[in-house]
Amino acid sequence: MPIQGLSSRHEAFHLDPPLYHAPSLKQTNISSKPRAKENPFDVPFYRAPPEDTSARPARTTQVPITTDLGSATYQKAVESLNLSDHVHVLGFNREARYLMHCLSNAPGVPPPQLLLQHPDPITAWGNEGRKLVMQNADGAVTETEIQKPYYVGHRRTGATVGLAKVGPIQNLVITDSVGVRSCLARNNLLINHETTICLIGDGMGVMEHLNETVFQDPDTRPTYVLGTMSQKLSRYNAEPKTFSVTLRRPGRLCLTGIPREHLAEDADTPIDVSHWPAVVAKTRTQHLAKLLSGAPDLNVSPMRLDHFLRQKLPGMVFATVTNSISAALGLTYAGILSSPSARGLWHELTNELVYIVASMPELQESPEVISYFTGRNFKQRAFELLKRHDGTSPWVKLLRDGHRVPMTQFNGYFARIAEKTGARREVLETITAIVEARKQAKDEEIQVDIPMYRSPYMMDSDKVTAEGEPGEPIRLVYLNGKPRHKA
Repeated sequence: MPIQGLSSRHEAFHLDPPLYHAPSLKQTNISSKPRAKENPFDVPFYRAPPEDTSARPARTTQVPITTDLGSATYQKAVESLNLSDHVHVLGFNREARYLMHCLSNAPGVPPPQLLLQHPDPITAWGNEGRKLVMQNADGAVTETEIQKPYYVGHRRTGATVGLAKVGPIQNLVITDSVGVRSCLARNNLLINHETTICLIGDGMGVMEHLNETVFQDPDTRPTYVLGTMSQKLSRYNAEPKTFSVTLRRPGRLCLTGIPREHLAEDADTPIDVSHWPAVVAKTRTQHLAKLLSGAPDLNVSPMRLDHFLRQKLPGMVFATVTNSISAALGLTYAGILSSPSARGLWHELTNELVYIVASMPELQESPEVISYFTGRNFKQRAFELLKRHDGTSPWVKLLRDGHRVPMTQFNGYFARIAEKTGARREVLETITAIVEARKQAKDEEIQVDIPMYRSPYMMDSDKVTAEGEPGEPIRLVYLNGKPRHKA
């Protein structure tokens, strides 16, 4: 069946002839009206065009979040539930620290609780006066007192926090997907069907991974909200502080709700949202959105799932293509541009991911979103973004140091979509297999070897450093399978 909005191969953008083109499908239902110029990777917020939904059938895969509390159904659900206003934030990246700052200064919202997978920041919290420093885009610096973080990682003497101290969690915001599966598995007594989890971070597919590995029972698994932050954050360089963050550019927190799938007793399809269990799940979703909306600096923007994907997927496509090729071939960003073979592979993989995005069931009722991805301008601007990138992919450093590469949230997400829709994924699977092979080789090197020097990248055949030039050997020894620098 043809996919709406997929451009013919003659309209595909490339500088060098790619090794193959995406399948040629006839473009249908796409407006020929010229589009305004926009950068898909530098637009803080996408405003969807107005649409006429009077003749559109009811959506069963999307539940838009609204903060309108006036409906009688919502009020009935709120009155019957013991909803908590306490928000827990799991993670310690820049997004987590910015969320803690915003929620701690939000009027009417209880102080948020930070959950950590490593105990070291707790000591830094005490040494830095129990405050979080945030520098605004205009240079103003504010200090916000925050509660003592709780350690929820591996059980260690002196760092263990009893589950009774944390208490049941109803509103959980996760900003970093690294190690989140094992962390939630260790603390699964805190999370149940009354919990709403908001996933904010790079990549997608974390929700499916958690349901497959941790929350396998549909009746007890939590409700999910997907989010993406367009604020540009960086380190606070004025002084070395662990609890600090700098806001370089304001943006928005875009949210979309994912409905719980309650199956009818005599059918295999999800029941209508008017049934009470689905209303309860939607009520919890709206309650978390209301709490986050209480922080004006977050600038929360609820939206439908298809519009959320239009905001989220451009950066994911670029990151998946560029980081995968850089890590698989051991090239810097400039190396991809200078190599005709790597550049052709970049166009191949980009065309393949565009085809996969266009096949997503969530976008089949949104031809304007499909046309955005399949049009010529999207790939042109992605290539221009590659030209502006300097240095080396962060995946290179992760592989070099023997750490896990987040391919599950990037490559794995698109591979699962392609498997469901039947879209081609040969290039994606090949690149993913190469990266996994390099990771396995590095793991074996760490386990069996005790090298006195480390190659600039991963193996002796690689010549890449952060600056793209061969560097000096680094004195390194391995202790218990982990690299440790030697003074």
